[in-house]
Amino acid sequence: MKAVIIGGVSMLALSGCAVNTYPSLYECTDVVYYAPEVPGYATLGAIAGGLGLAMLSDGDAMISLLGAGVGAAAGANVAGGLHAHEVCPAESMSDVQVPLYYEK
Repeated sequence: MKAVIIGGVSMLALSGCAVNTYPSLYECTDVVYYAPEVPGYATLGAIAGGLGLAMLSDGDAMISLLGAGVGAAAGANVAGGLHAHEVCPAESMSDVQVPLYYEK
């Protein structure tokens, strides 16, 4: 039963169904973005890695999950990887000052 629970939580983490928190409008936040192909490649990598190590380990669930994690990471890297960027919405909106000149 313990392996089923750990496997379920691991699959949720691999599928991206983690809890999202939304910071205040005035706080800077780190945004992770990726190419549109990343979820597909990560899923294929997780399936291939999980099945491969399951066959090599004679069906051990923990080793299979390890293979799924490594396969998902390898698939995401093949598709272009994950990129992080810091976004500060309040500063970026208020710091831009464009002078306006009116002709008379």
